[in-house]
Amino acid sequence: MNHTHERRAAVLDEEIFERDGFKCVYCDFDGSTFKGWAFLAIDHLKPRHLGGGNERENLKTACIVCNAMKGGASYPDQQHAREALRAMWVAMEGYWEKHVRRRVTTKRAADD
Repeated sequence: MNHTHERRAAVLDEEIFERDGFKCVYCDFDGSTFKGWAFLAIDHLKPRHLGGGNERENLKTACIVCNAMKGGASYPDQQHAREALRAMWVAMEGYWEKHVRRRVTTKRAADD
């Protein structure tokens, strides 16, 4: 990839982020600070391997977690993708509450 193409892609990414309010369109993660922005990515609503292109309407702002969870899955529209990813977040939170929270709490107590 040449530098001109990289700059053009970065400008397009920032335009998509701005259009979407610097928020993940799937979970509403706020990327409006430097630390938040560093966790934003561009997602192809219809993945490229399924024929999705780089048209602005196919490009969505996603946090890196939603982008990874969605992977190569395709949804009929943004709302369906949002609902599916929210269900994944709920399942992950349930797992965290059941299996991880106590470990974090125990670790913090031991460190104090």
